[in-house]
Amino acid sequence: MHQLHLSEPQQNSLLALRPVAHGDLATLAALDEAALSARLRIVTEDGTVRELRPNYAAELSKMLQKRPYDQSWISVGEAASYFNTRSGSRLPLVFAPHDAAGTAGHSSRIGVPSEEAVVEGESIHVVVDQSSSMQSMNAAAYAGARELVEAMPDEAAVTFSTFASEVHIGEQGTKRGVLDILDRPAVARGQTALRDAMVRVIDLELTRRRTVTTVVVVTDGQDTISATSEQAVRDAVERFQGLAGCRILFMGSNQDAVVSAQRIGIGAHRALTFGGQDANHMRVAFRAASQNAACYRSFGSDGFTSLQRSASVRPSTPPVEAGALDGPTPPVLRRMRSVA
Repeated sequence: MHQLHLSEPQQNSLLALRPVAHGDLATLAALDEAALSARLRIVTEDGTVRELRPNYAAELSKMLQKRPYDQSWISVGEAASYFNTRSGSRLPLVFAPHDAAGTAGHSSRIGVPSEEAVVEGESIHVVVDQSSSMQSMNAAAYAGARELVEAMPDEAAVTFSTFASEVHIGEQGTKRGVLDILDRPAVARGQTALRDAMVRVIDLELTRRRTVTTVVVVTDGQDTISATSEQAVRDAVERFQGLAGCRILFMGSNQDAVVSAQRIGIGAHRALTFGGQDANHMRVAFRAASQNAACYRSFGSDGFTSLQRSASVRPSTPPVEAGALDGPTPPVLRRMRSVA
């Protein structure tokens, strides 16, 4: 860090904070302006740690998204980043003090939020493959996602994202707003950046955890273009699923989805293989995910059932009706009264 450009109060404040370094930029690029404002701070000349003003967050977002921005305003170095003021002083950009990554000695990746950062409620992030091989099932994928979102509680936070050669992260909103998006399927084209999509989604969800945070990943094949390594995905998955209420459901076709999921740290119970190039199987898989979410919400039980697994791959003629795969209702567990 160029300490000569910082005031003594700034230097003292930075002893307890971690500056934003060049290695953090790829992860921060997954965040919108609101999330950037929540995770980052600036240190003023008197050493005060302040929240980002909206214009600061907007300019930073432009830089991270590789859009035109005022290059005289922001400086990024290997070890630290700054906002440059008109008077010639520098305001270091740091992780917020409450952020686990915002203390000295931690990894350059965004860390796990503190328990105080968890918001009461439920969120779901549906991440769908939209590569060219999905053309025959694209409409069914959107219809299945719609059914899944419709079954969520009205107060749930919902996000719908897609990936092909590039990753497109949707805005988090109400289920009604996401349902409007799902009425207009986009065109399936390009390659499969599955690993890139998973890491970006996980990093984003770590910034806005709820008591139940579920990510549903749907793909019809293996990754073909990601810059992210398999180990990086596994690290992100383990970091995410190590937190209470955070889970990833992995549904795939043209592969053994259980094996694919286990390779990146997702348990077999949260993986489901569905029949390739069969639109009905796609709908069945999404219905199974919806039932899984409801079961976890109501009873805390996790994992796909054997009936759901068989229905997602067996030859089908008529569409499977909703409710046909529910299986027996899990028993309500009652706490035993201790004997004195």
